[in-house]
Amino acid sequence: MIIAVRDTGIGIPAVLHHKIFEPFFTTKEVGKGTRLRLSMVCGFVKQFGGHIKIASEEGQGTAIKLYLARSDEEAATHDSTAGPPLRGGRETILVVEDDALVPNYVISQLKSLGYAPVAAANASEALALVERGQSFDLLFTDIVMPGSMNGRELARRNGATVAWGAGALHLRLYGERDRPSGPPRS
Repeated sequence: MIIAVRDTGIGIPAVLHHKIFEPFFTTKEVGKGTRLRLSMVCGFVKQFGGHIKIASEEGQGTAIKLYLARSDEEAATHDSTAGPPLRGGRETILVVEDDALVPNYVISQLKSLGYAPVAAANASEALALVERGQSFDLLFTDIVMPGSMNGRELARRNGATVAWGAGALHLRLYGERDRPSGPPRS
């Protein structure tokens, strides 16, 4: 199967083509965030036996083709009556991400599961929330963000339970006995 995507943007200079699938590569100016999307897409496609081709010329836009391996297996059917329904929690999750599209989606999903998400665009905003008394059970943060503090430093500073955003996701909510010392609780 082939999936093709084309835009009419400014294109990517040929000297950068070999870098576009590298994690954290960006042409954005310092402090404007990074992008992992192409790196993640490349990883997913390769994981399932496919490959990616890109054609881009400055001033002409970019075309990306995803070549996905064909499966001989039958498509799985989902039995909506099988298993218990998904259960969410009531915990508060601080979502720290500089790309507005990511927290909008994450917050929507977390709310649908019953969680109480709170958003911050960067580490400084997150720290200001904590200083004003905002408590949280889990920190969901991007690793590379604009400003003087990245996600790892933010987590270390708060001693928080963390789910890393943008590529290295794992979501684990600790019970009270397992929770490391962290941000102030209400």
